[in-house]
Amino acid sequence: MSLLLSIVMPAYNEEEVIETVVKQWTDLLTRQFPTENTRLIVVNDGSRTKRVRFWIR
Repeated sequence: MSLLLSIVMPAYNEEEVIETVVKQWTDLLTRQFPTENTRLIVVNDGSRTKRVRFWIR
């Protein structure tokens, strides 16, 4: 399967909302491209938050 779509999303001090935003984008991509290979790339854009989490799917 070839890659159809990559979305790069910068995240700067988004600790409180990033999990919700990633879930919403993942749900949207799954609905719009159910059989295609897509990826969502979240880039830490110099955040100063203490907690950094990475999701790998």
